[in-house]
Order: sequence, then structure tokens, then C-alpha cells
Amino acid sequence: WDISTVPLEEHEVVVKMTQNERALYLNESNAATLHGHSASMSRRAALLKLCSHFTPGEEISAGSSAQAINAVLKRQEHEALDTRARSDEAERNYAGRKRALDLELLGLPPSPEQREGLAAL
Repeated sequence: WDISTVPLEEHEVVVKMTQNERALYLNESNAATLHGHSASMSRRAALLKLCSHFTPGEEISAGSSAQAINAVLKRQEHEALDTRARSDEAERNYAGRKRALDLELLGLPPSPEQREGLAAL
């Protein structure tokens, strides 16, 4: 199919979004900006979809903007819990490694668990 023969006309259409639609749009726009993807064509296409289809992600297909918002909130809550769990694990690892290094600086032998933590450094 030769798309070069199809005429291209640009039109600007002013859209008045509902509160829910605007929340979805801004959420995706801000996320794209934070991750440095704001100018990519795929991000722009995703934002365009939000103007009419309430689909904030490929895995989410909502019938209404309220359903889409609930899906986004659930996804973000899951991501936040996962991030928190990984952060807690990293803090525990750091504390154990720091304790082992402190003992080593004092000339005290670290426990076998602490030695494992040091070996990972």
C-alpha cells in the first residue's frame, strides 16, 4: 500500500476533557516526562488514545474513564508496594554490610552471614 498517495491534512481540534479524562492524560504525560519519553511517537500515540479511548496501557482496556482511573491506581499501588519491598531489602543488605565493615575496621571477625555480604561488595 503506497501511503505517499494519500493526502495528509492537519487539523487542530480543541477537546474539553472531563475531570477523569484529564487526570488520566496528565498522569501518562507526567510519567512519560519523568522517564524521558515525552517526545517519542509511541508516547504521543498513547496520549492521543487517552483523548478518546480511556486506554492508559496495552494491558488495560476500560469501558469508562472511571474504570481506567481505577485500573491505573491499582497498577501504581502494586508498583509502589513492589518498589517499597525492593527498597526495604536493599536497606537490610546495606545495614548488614555496613555492620560487617565496621567490625572489620575494629579488628573483630565478622559472622559468616556478614562475610557473605562483604563478598558481594
